[in-house]
Amino acid sequence: FIATLLKYEDTPAFTISLARAIHQRTHGNIFFVLQFLEMLVTSQILEYSFISLKWTWDTNKLQEKTDASENVTDLVIARMRRLAPDTALALIIASQLGSRFDALVLSKIVDEWKEPDSTLEP
Repeated sequence: FIATLLKYEDTPAFTISLARAIHQRTHGNIFFVLQFLEMLVTSQILEYSFISLKWTWDTNKLQEKTDASENVTDLVIARMRRLAPDTALALIIASQLGSRFDALVLSKIVDEWKEPDSTLEP
């Protein structure tokens, strides 16, 4: 998957160390894989080279980063902590509504929750 994603189909063995490090931290969960890859790009461990027109990565930094981070869940939690309070509140409420809900209903609940005289308890 990583070889295909990074366009190394012709030399997939080149991506083995990266794929192993990613799998070690994500256990193959595609959501976590994508979050981890995003973190690697943000940390400049995984970079696109406009000279070689290929993705490149620093294996030493990759190992340090994967050894230092607990897991991808911690990365997602840290990212959520940076959200605006209203956005975080909406996500918390949406998570309680289930996988499908009406956006208007969510909006009304969030508005009610934010009112100081609301009868809803946190």
